[in-house]
Amino acid sequence: MAGLFFSLAIFTEYLVRRKPQGPQPVTYGDIQRLSQFVDDWDHKRLFWGDKGEIKDGMRRAGTGGSRLSELSPDAKYIGLT
Repeated sequence: MAGLFFSLAIFTEYLVRRKPQGPQPVTYGDIQRLSQFVDDWDHKRLFWGDKGEIKDGMRRAGTGGSRLSELSPDAKYIGLT
């Protein structure tokens, strides 16, 4: 039993100290903001990505039922700045 608790403690410590790799979404940890961006609830699987240019170089990020293009780190997105 002590071995199980020790293993659990080591695993928990690993999760706490681990640094996420790559860019993190602006909604990371903010459930309310994340629910605002889920704009297509009609599908079993949701895909997150770039939904295209709206106007004047501003783009829209959101969800869809099929694969969307990747978000561009250099682009300006409505509602994400």
